[in-house]
This record gives sequence, structure tokens and C-alpha cells, in this order.
Amino acid sequence: YPWCDPQYLRWEHRKSLIIPRLLDVEADIICLQEVQVDLWPELLSPLESAYEGVLQNVTRGHNVASAILLRRDCPLEIERVESRSRILISAMRDSTNGGKVYICSVHLEAGIEDCNDMQRYHQLKSLFKRLRRHCEIDGNSIENATIILAGDFNMLSSNLMHHCLTKGKLIHPEKPNEMPPIEIVDFRST
Repeated sequence: YPWCDPQYLRWEHRKSLIIPRLLDVEADIICLQEVQVDLWPELLSPLESAYEGVLQNVTRGHNVASAILLRRDCPLEIERVESRSRILISAMRDSTNGGKVYICSVHLEAGIEDCNDMQRYHQLKSLFKRLRRHCEIDGNSIENATIILAGDFNMLSSNLMHHCLTKGKLIHPEKPNEMPPIEIVDFRST
């Protein structure tokens, strides 16, 4: 970030803004992206009275990850988590009714080239394959599952992948007329 004054990039300055903001929103669930892995304990520590957190297990020397914060008095309980290359999936149980909720903190590939669309396509395809598997483990169908996708999708609303997410059909970006769309679910976009 060469245009930014270095004093604003220092962790202590950023932390002094991030922690109060996260606490002020009083959200039951917070999905974070680009969390610096080595600073995760410092980020989580002042939040632990209000939140429990899970950090994506990153590989290949990546120093940033996605994370999920869950308010301690929220009726959801983390049952299991799965780390994918750009996605953190958490299967949760609602303690009030036993229902399942699947939270996905995503940070899809950036860029405006066709190859970036292909990468996002494969990331989303992998996500929905894994979500379907989590639903099967829990005896649910993905069509009836409560799924929350949040994060940095790195796309404009005019992007084909945006259309896919809002319409529930994953369309191959390079061959939209040749390859049949993958039906995901009947999304209700809000």
C-alpha cells in the first residue's frame, strides 16, 4: 500500500481501530478475511470475553487466512471446521432447536482476467461440493440447509460468478453455452 502513510499500516494502530469496531457491531457471527496468521492471537485475545474464534489452517507459507468469530452467548455451537485454499467452512449446531448452520468465510481469487474467473469458478465449485458433503454428514440436503456465505468475493455485480451466487447456478465462465450449469440450490438473494 504505497499510497498509505506507514504509520497507519502499523499493527498497533490497526489493532486500536479493529478491536473496538468488532466489539461495537455486537454481531453474533463475524467473518474475517486477510487475517495475518502470526497476529491472530493478538487479535483474538481482547475479544475472547465476547467471542470464540477459529482461524483457517493455511499451507504453502501463506501468512493470511480467513477466520470466523462466534459470539459466546449466541445459540450456535461450532461442531467442526474445514479449511480450503480460500475458504473456511464451519458446521454449527443451533442449541435452541438442534438445527445445522453452515458458515463460510471466503476470500476468492482477485483479478479481472478470464483466468481469475476460472479460479473463482473452481473455488466456488469446490466450496459447494464440500458443503454438500457436510450436509450429508449431518443427514441434511444442501437444498434445505441454512448456509451463510460472507467475505471478499473479488467480483463486481456484473461478473458471471456474481450471477452464479445470486441465481444458484454455477456456470462455467469460459463455456457458458456449452457446459450445463451446476445447480447449487434455490438461493434467496438479499
